[in-house]
This record gives sequence, structure tokens and C-alpha cells, in this order.
Amino acid sequence: MDWWVKFNTITSIRAIQEVPNDSIFYGCGDYLSNEASDPSDLAVDAIYQARIFKMQADSTVKWMMNIAGTNPVSTKKNQDRCYGLSVDSNS
Repeated sequence: MDWWVKFNTITSIRAIQEVPNDSIFYGCGDYLSNEASDPSDLAVDAIYQARIFKMQADSTVKWMMNIAGTNPVSTKKNQDRCYGLSVDSNS
């Protein structure tokens, strides 16, 4: 499958899951809203928001979801990232 799409609120797409016998696929990644010029600053103060989306093979985005919140073991907000997903094609 060849496709190209521009998501201006996704910094990295980390996983894609195709639905068998369908023209739909799901993907996830994250949005880094505060890119720093110094990588050492980014490791301490990064603000991430996870993104999950559903797309047709023709690059039509059906929906996109933003997931962000407070890290339960830290006072920092918005450290949510998505590294993988699975799809139940029977539901």
C-alpha cells in the first residue's frame, strides 16, 4: 500500500495496523508540541500527546483521537505516547 498524508498534529507515526480484507487501517503515534533546540532540554521538559487515527487506503482520514493527561508518577502533564495498537476485525 502506498500512501501519503500530512498530519500537522502528529510528530511521529509509530504503528500501523491494517484490517484484513478491508480498505481501512489504524495508526498511532504522538505529537511533540514543544520541540527544543537543545536535545537535553527536550528529555526533561517534553510535552507529548498520543494520537490514534482511522484511515482509508485512499488517505481519507475517518477520525483522529487525542489522548493526553497527567503522568501519575510525576507532576508533569501530557507525557502520553503511543507505540503500538491492535485491531479486532471481528467487532
